[in-house]
Amino acid sequence: PEESISLDNIIEERHPESLQNVTVGLAEVTYKSNVYEYLFKKHHDDENPEKRYINQDLPTFKLDTEAFYLTVPDVVRQRVSNMTNVDHPFLAGLHGIEHLLMSLFPLEVLCEQQDIGGLSLKYYSGTDRGTIFLYDNIPGGVGLSRTAFNEAETLLGRAYDLVVECECEHG
Repeated sequence: PEESISLDNIIEERHPESLQNVTVGLAEVTYKSNVYEYLFKKHHDDENPEKRYINQDLPTFKLDTEAFYLTVPDVVRQRVSNMTNVDHPFLAGLHGIEHLLMSLFPLEVLCEQQDIGGLSLKYYSGTDRGTIFLYDNIPGGVGLSRTAFNEAETLLGRAYDLVVECECEHG
């Protein structure tokens, strides 16, 4: 899908002391998504699905809600590009952090996984940096992002600990 998010109203921002040059924020946002293609699997464990294009204009999915966001300093972008040969390493890293935070989100916020959504952008003009958004997947929001904002240090600390303690050799 083609996805976008706009910061409609920043409710609150802060700079946690434990995170250098990082901003965490809470905002009213508009999330939009358009689907143009999908993967067709012949059976549930098909490892080579066929990409199929949608030949008609589907309506844009639009969600006005609240989001917790986290900006990532440019120094991280520079370090990441020197560490790996992966295509688009900075975006891949942001996306990985997004999914890590989404997996830990229910432990701090006490919600179901499908109650939240996420989007990572290697550059977002509203923050002038790479930004990770985690948003309430419910119109208007129901306070999940607000709780994540209030517990940002704990949530990010859990994510850090999980990565540091991982015994995988290749990530």
